[in-house]
Amino acid sequence: MNIQAWRPEKVFFIWIVGHMVCWTLLPTLVNPNLPYDVIEGLAWGHEWQWGYYKHPPIKPWFLESMAILSCRGEWAMYLLSQLCVGAASWSVWRLGRDLLSP
Repeated sequence: MNIQAWRPEKVFFIWIVGHMVCWTLLPTLVNPNLPYDVIEGLAWGHEWQWGYYKHPPIKPWFLESMAILSCRGEWAMYLLSQLCVGAASWSVWRLGRDLLSP
């Protein structure tokens, strides 16, 4: 077996993609409805304000943008959450790789 075939970057990328696919499909197929906080964010997102009484504006903006791009598909809200998880995981991995590299 070629050791170069399993470089850390490749393994991490496969893990992130698998995680994103799994956690986008499972909630889409199993949950009958979106979580209440997502519905709340979608309701706020229609207004495109600079701030809301409870939360900063980035979550409603992202939710409304994804809703517009996906024609209001529920699956897109789960995909958006996994894109955020993937971006955060990648950022932590890059930071750890830079700080702890030999």
